Amino acid sequence: MKKLFILILSVLLLVGCTKEKPVEQVNTNSENTFGYSETENVLFNEFLDKEFKDEMEADYLNNHYTLNDSSAMGITKPEAKLDPYDFTLESYADFVEDAQISLEELNSFDVNTLTEKQYYDYLDYKNNLENYMELNKYPLFDQYFLPSTGLHENLITTFMEFNFRHVEEYEDYLNLLEDVPEYIEAALELTRYQAENGYFMTDGAVDETIKSIDSFTSKTEDNELITSFNESVDDNDKLSDDLKEEYKKRNKDLILNSFIPAYKDIRKELISLKGSRSIDGGLALYENGAEYYSLYVKNKTGSDLSIQELFDMCDEYLVKLIKDYIAAYQKDPDAFDEISYEVSQLEEFETEDILEFVKENMSKDFPQGPNVNYKISYLDETTANPNVLAYYLIPPIDLISENIIRVNPKTGEDKLGLYSTVSHEGFPGHLYQITYDFNTKPHPIRSNISNTAYTEGWAMYTELIAIDYLDVSDAEKLVYKLDIRFGYVLSAALDLYVNGLGNDFETTKEWLLNYIDPIYVEDVYNGAIDDPGIIVPYGVGLAYYENLRDKAENELGDKFDAVKYHEAILKNSDRPLYLLESDIEKFIGSNK
Repeated sequence: MKKLFILILSVLLLVGCTKEKPVEQVNTNSENTFGYSETENVLFNEFLDKEFKDEMEADYLNNHYTLNDSSAMGITKPEAKLDPYDFTLESYADFVEDAQISLEELNSFDVNTLTEKQYYDYLDYKNNLENYMELNKYPLFDQYFLPSTGLHENLITTFMEFNFRHVEEYEDYLNLLEDVPEYIEAALELTRYQAENGYFMTDGAVDETIKSIDSFTSKTEDNELITSFNESVDDNDKLSDDLKEEYKKRNKDLILNSFIPAYKDIRKELISLKGSRSIDGGLALYENGAEYYSLYVKNKTGSDLSIQELFDMCDEYLVKLIKDYIAAYQKDPDAFDEISYEVSQLEEFETEDILEFVKENMSKDFPQGPNVNYKISYLDETTANPNVLAYYLIPPIDLISENIIRVNPKTGEDKLGLYSTVSHEGFPGHLYQITYDFNTKPHPIRSNISNTAYTEGWAMYTELIAIDYLDVSDAEKLVYKLDIRFGYVLSAALDLYVNGLGNDFETTKEWLLNYIDPIYVEDVYNGAIDDPGIIVPYGVGLAYYENLRDKAENELGDKFDAVKYHEAILKNSDRPLYLLESDIEKFIGSNK
């Protein structure tokens, strides 16, 4: 549960929070006996400032990707190093102890003395501390080399996306590179311990990770980590020619003689550990597996529903989609034959054109966001994870104007798929939501808290809205959107069914046959076991957003205003889904 850097991924398919004080009971009306304070609690702000400062001074990469200028905030940038201690059982125990101390201090504040903004900071940070404190009690489940989210993928992206904003950061970068072999060995040591106890990836997951490693190590002299670094050095006018050559030589030596060999060590070790998994099925079959998975889902979604309740919600959503499919077919059978995923309007669009097109059309649905710049480019095939369509790199909180989107080259083969993916990552998806949020100046501690189902649910929900801006028939739009909804929510429900509820293959097959062709059953079942939990925040988040939108429209009727509705969603930063749901209830009540 330790993150190397802040990254939002759009993943290919086929692959309860504590309610301290329900928000709907909190009212700014001074006549109420229980409401928000009108003045900020200074001591509370000082506490959050201290917590954020401690986090930023504890880890170089977290600092680098979160802040452009640490000194402006009175924060000392830590030494550039990767600490192998992160992968020891002692570090897990330390994290639990540290989180407990922070939680006790947080709980010492009287929530009645907090403003509305502070109260959301309080709830979000409390939720985060409680979740990670509990999750770090289960180090055996923390698999570090899973195909889509493994350390091997994160390290490549961390170094490839490292932005050299200051000259001294070239030395920092090279120092970090030097630590990679020892860092990886520490992760492998913990992995060996896990495997000895029967906690290990499936053989299928190992095979996927091996493919990714082989792709990356297939290039040596022209490896992307060499060529991209050389380009950065050559473009930097503040470096002398001699220093440029020195840096390029050192980087090349580290990649060829240290980084790539360390990845080959991962490959060798994972192959030797194949067959170590002690169960044949989902995580719930492990001792304490159901408890761990429930905590994992709670952390990823921020929902206060149980695993069974989340599954039932997704299953009901799928039944509704089937009815929508039938209604769409009865209304226009030809639409299912005509949909080609080739939209003539998009044929002349470059990736940048897609973002500009959506920006021009989204004003009728969304509030105005800040003016920002962005760069969008394709990844090299050897560093592009086949399970990742694209990703948006969150900018430093003090430099929100600079934004980067990277696209898997295979995504561009389908123009409509590219349009949806770029909308998901850019406008009105992640780039818009994140920069809108940062522009409201939330407390910096919120930038270090990940509410994945909120952010991914938003991106899924808004990419569907972006499809409405295209010049294709309503029937084709509907079918395409139904396909997206169905794929992600089905995958999330399947994950919950297998990894959370512990159903075996035969039981799962019986359920899946309600929705898909028998020839796909084994593949999707294995996919859920190979990479557990990864799709859950996408599918659950989407179902939440769609259900909340339906409820708001049904109850408000003609009074529903999309811009104001989205303002209510965006107002209090990314947050657990139970808080989002409560806020929408308040929005509906205040607009009736």
